[in-house]
Amino acid sequence: SLERETFLLNKETNRRDQSQRFSVVSLPRVIKQTWPPYSVLSGCLVTEEGCASLVSALRSNPSHLRELDLSNNDLKDSGVKLLSDGLENPHCKLETLRLSGCLVTEEGCASLVSALRSNPSHLRELDLSYNHPGDSGVRLLSAGLEDPHCRLEKLKYVEGLCQCSYQTCWTYQAG
Repeated sequence: SLERETFLLNKETNRRDQSQRFSVVSLPRVIKQTWPPYSVLSGCLVTEEGCASLVSALRSNPSHLRELDLSNNDLKDSGVKLLSDGLENPHCKLETLRLSGCLVTEEGCASLVSALRSNPSHLRELDLSYNHPGDSGVRLLSAGLEDPHCRLEKLKYVEGLCQCSYQTCWTYQAG
């Protein structure tokens, strides 16, 4: 519910320029007690610092979180690296991860592929649309899908091919 999602955020205001920033607070405790097992933090200005709290929740035993939407946040590769560390943990039961529009490049893709290979992950769906994996990132992801330890069933990304409005959308669906 919206109330539950709002509870996961802490709004901070900078007195000098009145800019606002959100950070995730007490997330491991909240996620352990949250039902249903999903969290929508899309567009909530979650940064690398917020990812550190999320990793703690992903590593908790037991972890009830099954779906996590972090779309449209400035996680960058450093935040995705932290999340990947959480995905590698055997307690992590996350099945769906949405990282659409999170400024992920080849480096972030490499972290995700490493996580998918190192732990027989529960992750079934990964949305990387509106990021910039580049050709090498796409090759890494494609190779990762071939790994027998990877249980990913759906991978989505959208990448602009030129400066015009034309884009290509590729969705890998296992099976």
